[in-house]
Amino acid sequence: MGQRSESVRLTAAEGRPSVWPSGQAYAKGKARRRRLTPFYFAGPAVIFVFVGSIFMALYALYISFFDYQLQRPGAPRFVGLKNYAEAFTDAKLWTSIWQTFTIAVPALALEIVFGLALAMLLNRSFRGRAIAISLIVTPVMVSSAAAGMAWRLLLEPRYGPVNDILSRLSGQPVQIGWLSSVEWARPAIVLTDVWHMTPFVMLLVLAGLGSISDDIYGAAKIDGASGWRLFVDITLPLLKPILVLVILLRGIDLVRIFDLIFIMTKGGPGTITKTVSYYIYENGLSFFRIGYASAMAWIVAIFFIIFSKFYLDYLRKESR
Repeated sequence: MGQRSESVRLTAAEGRPSVWPSGQAYAKGKARRRRLTPFYFAGPAVIFVFVGSIFMALYALYISFFDYQLQRPGAPRFVGLKNYAEAFTDAKLWTSIWQTFTIAVPALALEIVFGLALAMLLNRSFRGRAIAISLIVTPVMVSSAAAGMAWRLLLEPRYGPVNDILSRLSGQPVQIGWLSSVEWARPAIVLTDVWHMTPFVMLLVLAGLGSISDDIYGAAKIDGASGWRLFVDITLPLLKPILVLVILLRGIDLVRIFDLIFIMTKGGPGTITKTVSYYIYENGLSFFRIGYASAMAWIVAIFFIIFSKFYLDYLRKESR
């Protein structure tokens, strides 16, 4: 019958030949299915990211060239770069960018300091270490909206626990309007974000500390290095890649801070906590200027992409 790629068998029920794939063909099909299996699992997530992020970003770029206002009937009117020109001359946009930095920079600095301190304390073996880490990272498990609601209640002027504790400690009534006063609104937002995200920074730094060999510290101690010199000359330089990652991740996250602002202050009092994300939201979904809001969003995105690139390039040059 000669060599064939398929073997022929008679089925008992029908008495006619049934074609079955050979062992080699079956093995190739199985290997192909095995190679494609990861794509089957990743496919839905990739489609979701594309539709939810990339497609929407490209659509926002398209809309930014139109005068698209939801309260006005009719098709959007093409205006070219008019929205971008208006954004560059919008004093409120640049004020909101400044307000964003007045919140983001202190919050980032405090999160790094407290996260590093907590990681140093927990970077040793002691009884209950796992429980301590689990309790400390609990705020990270809470959504930003839930954290904002919780701290809004805690900072309530008349019945909030924070003012009550301060009243008991000072011996006189304390009714600070944390979220309604110009002096305390920004510190209240910073405090909430530091409580919420410091454990995240701690986890990253703790992972970095775990990768540093004890032999390096041992050799430095033999040479007479003090605890402070160990920290400055060994720990910090070896943690530099982790700290760079922390600054980049948390910096981007703080620049687009929105949930806490929306829940706690809605940009007030006045415009003291109106960040750039809230200002874009206000124009897009309060004033219904979708085209203009899209243009502002792309301006901010491009600015921080360029800033991130120069920041990373600078760090690469420093590390050489």
